Amino acid sequence: MSNSTDLPVRSDLLHTLDLVLRGSAVDEAASGPARVHSRSRRLIGLALLLGAIYGASLGAYGLSHRGDRPALQMLCAALKLPLLFGLTLLVTFPSLYVFATLMKSPLGGMAALRRLLSAVVVHLAVLASLGPVFAFFAVSTESYPFLLLLHVLFCAVGGLLSLRVLHRNAKAQLQKEPDAKPPPGQRLLTVWCLLYGTVGAQMGWLLRPFLGEPGQPFAWFCPRDGNVLSGLLLALSRLLHHG
Repeated sequence: MSNSTDLPVRSDLLHTLDLVLRGSAVDEAASGPARVHSRSRRLIGLALLLGAIYGASLGAYGLSHRGDRPALQMLCAALKLPLLFGLTLLVTFPSLYVFATLMKSPLGGMAALRRLLSAVVVHLAVLASLGPVFAFFAVSTESYPFLLLLHVLFCAVGGLLSLRVLHRNAKAQLQKEPDAKPPPGQRLLTVWCLLYGTVGAQMGWLLRPFLGEPGQPFAWFCPRDGNVLSGLLLALSRLLHHG
């Protein structure tokens, strides 16, 4: 009984993920409010699921190197990865809405929010696909700084790919607007993406640890000291000097 009811849900999620990854515009203006809400719920569900998958992959390091409470660390990362993206979107979207409204750009409003959510899904899908790669390195090396920087690299790759999808969808929307001015709209989106990436990086620093550092007791959060740039430089220094 449960299998027959769960199958359509899984099919809808996979179909939505396929459309998003192929860059299909999430433009439901002609689909009606019911389909708009349904697709939005699927996007949110995908974001939660994909974030949890990659977060759980980060826990492979603790499991393979006898970290403190590795199962709980895995659960912690699986919960905090979707939270990271959600909070970043919550903090930065008001600025996009205000800037877009002032510039009379068609990129504002709830339609833009759904497109941004699509970009988040792309980002998390890239991370989830790289989860097995991270798990492989986690079980094959003991270098905590290396894995920390690898995690940052994966996040950057996913961010660049999601930015490309976002720009492509925004360009398609601007071309549909006869009175739109593409250059200001695209510049606005680029500036906002830089803001989003900066806030997201610092948000990740505030929500750390996602990886359990060897020799340290389990903690849901670390003390709020320093910033993401100083943390990355410290990790790079440790990698170069100690491996």
